[in-house]
Amino acid sequence: MSWTTPKTFVASAVLTAAELNTHLRDNLTEVAPGKIVSLLAKDTTERSTSSTSLADLSSFSGLSIATAVPLLIRVSFRRIGTNNAVMGLALNGTDIFGGATLFVGSGSGAAGSAQIYVPPRETDYLLGMATVHGVSTETTGITNIASAADVAMPAATLTSITLRGKVITSGTLFVKNVYLCRLPTDVAA
Repeated sequence: MSWTTPKTFVASAVLTAAELNTHLRDNLTEVAPGKIVSLLAKDTTERSTSSTSLADLSSFSGLSIATAVPLLIRVSFRRIGTNNAVMGLALNGTDIFGGATLFVGSGSGAAGSAQIYVPPRETDYLLGMATVHGVSTETTGITNIASAADVAMPAATLTSITLRGKVITSGTLFVKNVYLCRLPTDVAA
C-alpha cells in the first residue's frame, strides 16, 4: 500500500465507500504510528549540573513504551569551564551508561548536540547498544562523540527515561531541548 494524494471534494459530490477507503482509511494506515517518527515527549527547559557524580538533568516519567519500540533522544548541550563533561542515560531507574564524554580539550566553553539511540529491548538482545553520537564545537576544534551501553537494558515496558550528566572536576554542564521520539517499527518495503 502507498500514500494516495487525497481527492478534493466539491459541493454536492457523492462520496463513495471506495473513496473513503482510499483517501481516509488507506492513507491513515500508511502513516500509522509504527511507520513514522513520532514525538513522545519534550523538555525545552535549560537544566544544569556542576556535580562530579551523575545527576538527573531531564526526566520523562509516566511512559508506556513497549520493548519492541526503538527510540531516539535528541539533546542540545553546552559547558562552562575547562574540564570534560559526561552524559548518561537511565531507563526505568537503571543506569545503562554514564560515560559519553561530551568535550575533549581545554577550551573554556563549548556547545553541541547529541542523539541517543535506544534499540528495541527484546529477550536475548538486551545488550543491544544504546549509543550517543554528536558533535561539539570546542575552542580547540570539533569533537565527535561516541559511546555505548555496557549494562543490560530492561526487558520491560519503559516507564521512565532520564538523561543524566556530570562534570569531571569542575565547571557546569547545561542541557536544553531534549526530545524523545519513537522510531518506525513497521516500514513497508
